[in-house]
This record gives sequence, structure tokens and C-alpha cells, in this order.
Amino acid sequence: MATKGSLQGTFATAGADGVGQLEKQDPAGFSAAAVSGSYVLGFEGVNDTGGRFVVAGRFDANGVAALTNGQVDANSAGTLINKASMTGTYSCWPPAAAEQPHWPSPA
Repeated sequence: MATKGSLQGTFATAGADGVGQLEKQDPAGFSAAAVSGSYVLGFEGVNDTGGRFVVAGRFDANGVAALTNGQVDANSAGTLINKASMTGTYSCWPPAAAEQPHWPSPA
């Protein structure tokens, strides 16, 4: 079972794409049901003009593919975005024995 994974996503309000990592404290598995509880995230990429884009924040995963109660702070090429809300969905692959979680486009 994996204890770390990659994430990639799009932050629509900033026009930015990027990648980051996910670390799970309990290596019981990466199925949608196993990804439940509170998490922190770090995210780095580029914005729509090619400038540096970084995010740090937190979210809750409900164990059935929804991200809720997310709040992030971001820096988009020097423009600060404070306490932005974050929600979204997630899926894991391969479906029954996920080795890496995939976090598609939190909005």
C-alpha cells in the first residue's frame, strides 16, 4: 500500500495548473473510502501567464470522493490569495488497489 502520492490540479480562480504530493499517515490503503479525514496540501506550478504559482492549505476528504471544507493560501506570481475556499472530487487508481491517488481539478 502506498503512503505517498502525486496530485495535479487546476485552480480555476487563478488560471493555474500545478503538481504536488500527498502523504498519508495510515498506510491502510488508497481507495476512495480510505482517503477520509483531514489533510494538508502543498502545490507548485505555473499560472496562466507562466508565473510561479504556489499553494498551501487544508481540506477534508469524505471517503466517497468529495473534498470539502478546503481553505488555501496562494501566491500567483506575487499576487497573494488568502483563505480561498476549495472543494472538489477525487478518484484513486487502479480502482481496487490504488498505488497513487489522483486529484482531478479542485475548483
